[in-house]
Amino acid sequence: MHRISRYVHQDDIFIGTLTVREQLIYSAELQMGHSVSKVDKLNRVEEVLKELGLKRCETTLIGVTNRLKGISCGESKRLAFACEILTDPLILFCDEPTSGLDSFMAVQVVHCLKDMAKKGKTIITTIHQPSSQVFNMFDNVCFMSMGKVTYFGPIIEVCNFFKKFSIGFACPETYNPADHIIKTLSVTQGEQECQARVDKIRTEFEKSTFGAKLYRKSHGQGLSQEMVGNKDLKTRKMYAVSFLSQFRILVRRSFLTTMRDPLLLKVKFIQVIVTALVIGMVNFQTQITGSTIINLEGLLYNTVRDMNFIFLYPSVNVITSELPIFLREHCCSRIYSAPAYYLAKSVAE
Repeated sequence: MHRISRYVHQDDIFIGTLTVREQLIYSAELQMGHSVSKVDKLNRVEEVLKELGLKRCETTLIGVTNRLKGISCGESKRLAFACEILTDPLILFCDEPTSGLDSFMAVQVVHCLKDMAKKGKTIITTIHQPSSQVFNMFDNVCFMSMGKVTYFGPIIEVCNFFKKFSIGFACPETYNPADHIIKTLSVTQGEQECQARVDKIRTEFEKSTFGAKLYRKSHGQGLSQEMVGNKDLKTRKMYAVSFLSQFRILVRRSFLTTMRDPLLLKVKFIQVIVTALVIGMVNFQTQITGSTIINLEGLLYNTVRDMNFIFLYPSVNVITSELPIFLREHCCSRIYSAPAYYLAKSVAE
């Protein structure tokens, strides 16, 4: 499933010192294999920028909360979609794509999903408290209560379903259907009436044509023989690019982000200057004699050692601060290996 699908997380986590275009370019280089030329990768980035309406902010820094001004929440959400559709997956899973957005931006984000669905992609998303406008953009909807399906079918039939079979939970005309249904399916702990209501709705759904259709699909054949026998799916490597390519790309990205972080650069310069002053004052005007040779050798050893630690300690802090990004890109998206990331960070720092 991972080979034909991508997952868009609820929280948008990026390296804030990169621009929108740079984020997509590095993602394309890590996700698209050597069989795709550099020109084709750049062309794909350009296509995605236009498709998701990110051309206007392509040279804008993504930004860091309370530190660096960047793109808006809506643009950040669209950038999350852009990073995942670079490889043109068949299925796109989205975890609450409208979370934290106002009603206008939520409509814009769902519009993007709708456009992708029209181009042949299967979009599966969870969503809470959608507006009536957002709710009506979906083709099919699945309502669940207590971990069990209470309705799954076309969105245009959901209101009719609650009117049929004498269920008695019809949606009032002036209500948002999503709000009404969620309220109807909510179960308050200890209230038997709520549980009985949900059980009744679930039973009626199982007896309906939608429930029968869902049962046949869920108990039928899974993947088609054509897909199971697809050679591409069976022989694809764990990572799209080789270890050396991962290392090279990550070194470039790490070096760029380090150079654009003014606070980190200031700390590095201050550390070097202070260390040099302390060592210089302690050994100022030391004469080179037979009795001081050992001291000078120790000085050189300590200087080399201290210089290494000066650059290694900040890299540990940087890796810790970028841990959420690493976990997402390595563990979830699987676009590079842990050794490649650590070595690249150590070299860049």
